[in-house]
Amino acid sequence: MAYETLWYHSQLPDEVIDPLCKTLELSDNFVDSLTKSGADYTVRDSQNQWVPHTHWVCGLIWHYINLANDTNFGYDIEQFDGGSVQYTKYEAGQYYNWHKDDGVANQYAPSLTNPEEDFIKSKTKKIRKLSVVVQLSSHEDYTGGEFQFMEDYNKTFFAPKKKGTIIIFDSRLPHRAKKVISGERRSLVGWVTGPQWK
Repeated sequence: MAYETLWYHSQLPDEVIDPLCKTLELSDNFVDSLTKSGADYTVRDSQNQWVPHTHWVCGLIWHYINLANDTNFGYDIEQFDGGSVQYTKYEAGQYYNWHKDDGVANQYAPSLTNPEEDFIKSKTKKIRKLSVVVQLSSHEDYTGGEFQFMEDYNKTFFAPKKKGTIIIFDSRLPHRAKKVISGERRSLVGWVTGPQWK
């Protein structure tokens, strides 16, 4: 039986995680994601930085994605969406409300009016199949901010808050980062794409 979520306690030491966070936060590209994108604060409030797939940490994450896919999901996957992962920081009062990383609404739908365009899009469009979250903060560093999933029939559960935990899940699964009450929560987030479902 396959599961919709898996997690691994990677045992990444603080001596690796803490300098990584510091380096990413010192970058000129570390911004309030909503100020930059003009997004809706009723959905999300956080700060982020894009990390290219060539960064060493993406290789580590990809190892765990392949492990989870080989042992559980069995999806046809190819690469990180956009060729990067996102470093995210949530301070007190910040959150990301319920959402899915991909779903039927985001998949290719034929127009039925342009067969040539439909053929090209149907062969080239990639969709998000797996999502990954790496917990970079210790559970002692913040209150609130739990990473929560929703299964069928509104049953919810929380992912572990242990620092270094790598959480991999089906991108169609609803999830959220609850509002941080105090302290700061840091994470790496990525999405893995592949050909459309068949």
